[in-house]
Amino acid sequence: MILTLATEPTAEPITLAEAKTHLRVSTIDEDSYITSLISAARLHTESVTNRALITQTWDLYLDRFPSSPYLSVELPKPKLQSITYIKYTDVNGTLQTWDASNYDVDGDSFLGLVYPVYQGDWPSGVRDHPKAVTIRYVAGYAPSGASSPEDQADNVPMPLKQAILLLVGHLYENREASSQNLNVTSTPMAYESLIASYRVHRF
Repeated sequence: MILTLATEPTAEPITLAEAKTHLRVSTIDEDSYITSLISAARLHTESVTNRALITQTWDLYLDRFPSSPYLSVELPKPKLQSITYIKYTDVNGTLQTWDASNYDVDGDSFLGLVYPVYQGDWPSGVRDHPKAVTIRYVAGYAPSGASSPEDQADNVPMPLKQAILLLVGHLYENREASSQNLNVTSTPMAYESLIASYRVHRF
């Protein structure tokens, strides 16, 4: 299994204004720097929780489909929003798209799942080759519908937003020790407590 990011988020879980309020910064002199800290804090939080916080697209590469129609494929980086496509290379080397009518998607489980429809089966005749199967899917906490930066994150759990604010504050106050190349070397204890129940340990 290989997982790669296909499309990055177009927003962040917290806005620049929210971060500046948390930091008690009123000038615009460091807006660019604070914006970079927000991205770094979100990326770190997504990494340690194994979650996608904001809408983003991922490609999951598999060497083969499951061996039984009763087996599902788990999709990392919950929360699953939708599957864009499932493609595979057949024995003749031709790229095929498995029609969406042939599979069901469960985005309500702890991890997103995809499996054949009732009395269906996974595609046969798949080439025995690494990365023969590609599942492209959209993950992250879906917005309620509006398109402003604030609304893009309106369904991200508040503890995760607060954890990101704490981490932004930590990086801002300890920039020489902690933000070299935007890498986090230590995190506040409260940060760990806020993200604890959101960690995904299976990937």
